[in-house]
Amino acid sequence: MLLTCLGIIFLFLAILLINTMLFSSRQLKAEKTEMEKVETLNAGQRLSESIKLKTISSQDDSQIISKPFLDLHNLLETSYPKIHKTLKKK
Repeated sequence: MLLTCLGIIFLFLAILLINTMLFSSRQLKAEKTEMEKVETLNAGQRLSESIKLKTISSQDDSQIISKPFLDLHNLLETSYPKIHKTLKKK
């Protein structure tokens, strides 16, 4: 009985070891892209401006004040013109 259990454990470990050695990565090869330089001072100012907007949502649509949300959309459009031009709005 003990010998059978040890045999099963040994067989399991042998299969595990073989599978580990035969395993190959399925990671896709990605091309390197050039990162654009981020101006941290400007990024901080844009973040500061967006945080000042009081965009408070509610489950009740009648309680939502839409002006801060429209202001945020306008701020994002002016702050990130390339992204705004490229992405689709829904």
